[in-house]
Amino acid sequence: MAIRRQGATTLRLQCGRAQAIDLPSASVDYLVSHMALMLMDNIEQVVSEMRRVLRPGGQFAAIVGRTFLPGEVNDVFMRVFKPIASAALPPLRFGDRRTGAEAGWRELLNGSFEHVASDDIDVPWSPPPDELWATLTDTYDIDRLDDDARQRLRSAYMDTVAHLLTGDGVIVTGWGLRLVRARANAAHHRTPPSTV
Repeated sequence: MAIRRQGATTLRLQCGRAQAIDLPSASVDYLVSHMALMLMDNIEQVVSEMRRVLRPGGQFAAIVGRTFLPGEVNDVFMRVFKPIASAALPPLRFGDRRTGAEAGWRELLNGSFEHVASDDIDVPWSPPPDELWATLTDTYDIDRLDDDARQRLRSAYMDTVAHLLTGDGVIVTGWGLRLVRARANAAHHRTPPSTV
């Protein structure tokens, strides 16, 4: 999403494809992304487009995934998921590994952006096992399992998380996120060629 400042109190939100943002160069004050950049291929092109549309000094901020299900529940889940997935799922590769690490973001944004910073954010969540399972079924891998594999995974999951239940019948976990922020570097702004 791109945000253009149009006066002191007016903002215009605009959505677009990250690899080819349909906006003029140096026309945007803020770029915001939520849980998307870590899934994109050709991330160098995405970063180039972000820099192209941002005005010098314009700001970029993104929330990306950092840790899936913080706490012991992640280890427990992966122990039952991996054997089923290795037999039932073809590999699904998307995104760039660098977007999962602070150092990777520094590498990707180096030169075109300055004041690169990141903050780890843990969003606590304590669902009952059925609610956690329902959420997991919408993830990129579980939703690709056939019905038989999904049922085997659910059964194994329910058995293995039983010891993690609190006295209230919930599992303490959450979502591990990372906030990445940067400012467009004026020295590396590209001016489009003249059409005159």
